[in-house]
Amino acid sequence: MGSPWSLLVGTCMLGLTATNLHPLDGPDVDLRLWVEAESVTAHVVVNLAFVDSFLEIPREDEMLLRGPEHELAADMVFEFLSERLSVVAGSAQLQPRLAGFEVTDPNFDLLAYFP
Repeated sequence: MGSPWSLLVGTCMLGLTATNLHPLDGPDVDLRLWVEAESVTAHVVVNLAFVDSFLEIPREDEMLLRGPEHELAADMVFEFLSERLSVVAGSAQLQPRLAGFEVTDPNFDLLAYFP
């Protein structure tokens, strides 16, 4: 894909607000974009606090995102980002493509260390 232009997007840039979250486990998203002549390719890594701050995805286990839930989250996050972020080259708007979507699972071993 060539040299990537990387961009870290925080909730303040997207106009999202999270409530009742401890600063240490707040919403996180790592959005990496590869800009090419006619397209923009994105790889997205999020935690559940980020997803839960703006999407309602019914889950079997509220602490994890698996199978069809993961696919639904990928589609919804990509649609959300595509509606709000765009790249224009000259007068042409580049078409977005999702190359990867990951959800960072919580580390339950660390729960005892957080208030």
